[in-house]
Amino acid sequence: MSTHELQNLAVSQDIRNLRATRAHGNYTENAPIFSLLLLAVDAMNVVPKLFLNALGGLFFFGRIFHMMGIWAHEGSTVGRMGGAIFTMASLTLGSGMSVYSAIQVMGGVSMSGV
Repeated sequence: MSTHELQNLAVSQDIRNLRATRAHGNYTENAPIFSLLLLAVDAMNVVPKLFLNALGGLFFFGRIFHMMGIWAHEGSTVGRMGGAIFTMASLTLGSGMSVYSAIQVMGGVSMSGV
């Protein structure tokens, strides 16, 4: 191999490593928060388990799409955008479920004071 070929190989390895690092880092930013959110909602035992499973599936596939989008190309890709939308949707729905569950556990909302 020539020096030029070795340099090209090193650069391509760096790009693949950078993309893998970004995909892993992005996952580790979102997964712990989502896991705690699901754990809290599940512990309150208000929302049906089917909804929690569907929410977990939405998050899982969102992370897979996002990872594939990052690995495919640099910049915005369909997989990356779809993954981000699925991830944000699952975090938003999970947050709504946690607020709803907390309200139900505390006895619901009373409108008598209004």
